[in-house]
Amino acid sequence: MMFTLGTSKAYGSRELYGMDIFDVREILQTPVLTTVPSAPVGVKGMVSLRGVIIPVLALAELMGQETASNNTIMIVAEHQSRMLAMLVDTVDNIVRLDESKLRQAPPMLTSGHLKSIADLDDGRLLQVLDMGSVLSRYKPDD
Repeated sequence: MMFTLGTSKAYGSRELYGMDIFDVREILQTPVLTTVPSAPVGVKGMVSLRGVIIPVLALAELMGQETASNNTIMIVAEHQSRMLAMLVDTVDNIVRLDESKLRQAPPMLTSGHLKSIADLDDGRLLQVLDMGSVLSRYKPDD
């Protein structure tokens, strides 16, 4: 699934990100968020979704993008039984990518939560997120 976030601090353009559709639980309009005192950087609050409390992450902030003022779309992701909601600007498309289009993210970029880079037919690059890495950033101390 492809989506856009904020704007690039360096170039002012919207960047295209993606994630495995199997990690997406649902896409919905962003409800009213409850703020959390002393929340980690990027956590904008929490929501109760059908009785489950879910942290809400400003994904643009985590990815180093200028955040949009009106993140009206929220993607609820679930990876290995952990859930997280992410604020995004737009959901672009759901595409099936041929393995030949996927490139391993260079090692210096993997710390930024990227799993791979995809060459799209229109010449754009799709940055595919590693949801395990994103979720591990907010893992409570054991």
